Amino acid sequence: MPDIEYGYYWFRHHADGTTFIALRDEGDGEWYIPAIDHALPHIMKYATLLGPVARQTATGASIDQ
Repeated sequence: MPDIEYGYYWFRHHADGTTFIALRDEGDGEWYIPAIDHALPHIMKYATLLGPVARQTATGASIDQ
């Protein structure tokens, strides 16, 4: 997946429609879900990539600070 930048993204699970956030790690390029300590190499088989997580709040403040 070299065309997807590193960072946090929203996904929708195929089986139940729930949404979740996963991180594409810049160290190894694999996908991780926060609090799970192993990569999920087949995430696209089970979930749809919805888009990047916004880096600002509704007020315009950065979440990186």
